[in-house]
Amino acid sequence: MFLIGGREEWDAIYSIIFDGKLVRGSDSWLFDSVQFGDSCEPRCNQDDESLVEFFMYTDATRIDEVGYQYEWDLNRVSNNSSASVVSGVVPIGPGTSPLTHKIMCTPKGSCSSFYISAPNVTTEVVRLVIDDNSTSWENATYSNVTVNETLSFTTVYALALVMDNVTYRKVTWRAPYDGFGSASDNQTTNMGSCTVGGLCDEQTQDMFDLELRTPAKYEGASIDTYKMGWNFGFIEYDDRDWRSQSLLRDSGYNDRGYDLDSTYGVIECVPKDGCDLSFNMTPESPVESYTVKKNGIQLDDRQEVGPEFLEKLMTPFGQNCSPTIQLQTNRCLGLL
Repeated sequence: MFLIGGREEWDAIYSIIFDGKLVRGSDSWLFDSVQFGDSCEPRCNQDDESLVEFFMYTDATRIDEVGYQYEWDLNRVSNNSSASVVSGVVPIGPGTSPLTHKIMCTPKGSCSSFYISAPNVTTEVVRLVIDDNSTSWENATYSNVTVNETLSFTTVYALALVMDNVTYRKVTWRAPYDGFGSASDNQTTNMGSCTVGGLCDEQTQDMFDLELRTPAKYEGASIDTYKMGWNFGFIEYDDRDWRSQSLLRDSGYNDRGYDLDSTYGVIECVPKDGCDLSFNMTPESPVESYTVKKNGIQLDDRQEVGPEFLEKLMTPFGQNCSPTIQLQTNRCLGLL
């Protein structure tokens, strides 16, 4: 098996040639794995299993100082409950590779959820601390104090579900939570054939399902994430002004770049009957095609709305809650 990965979406060419034949090649990649040879066996039972690949690359700055591990769990989700299919850890520290690759098999046609959590790693450090009895900064005295501090790491990981050739997440993940909103202690990625009754609370939630396809040819080797430009959210009116809020955004699922001739998906539970919920795509986006489903039903009402600098291709998802919305439609639907 050939395995390649890194922190950035590289515009660098690699080729794998076996017995004089090109097996795989790419001029833009973040992660990839290739199995080749005469004695290769299918990695999952092709009749009733689907292949899930998990890639993770860490560039944590203190791996030489302390060892730790990430915990992950692949679950099969049904009837709003989950059962573990397989679980494991990603060890990080001295003597370990920064690149991790896991192959997992899950029942074909099932709804799967991949959960990964960051460790809470502390280490003793010596800090210079001002003495309590100091009365002013000018005459302050300091002492060396040993304290426990939580280490912060930056991790890049991608997750792909191969049964549909769909990538569900490819992001920079900063963990654990740093208190400033730019990191999180864990992440959950939903994949596969999910239903609102199996994944969500039907009383309070709807299921949002996005699938988009990139073109086979483009001006570059890959597509920058900012050019795709989509979000899912709502607008409220409070008798004075419009307020927009994005519940889901493109960068939360892919901030590393889109490969050409590839499919990407997002499956999430969202608030039920939210006011003016809609999916919004930048009209100039180089996407080849995309579909939006609500509770498994494809939504085909697609409108080009908003002033030029807020122009969006809008797919309505929720209901109108404002009595004045008919008078303000064009302004309302220019959701950022």
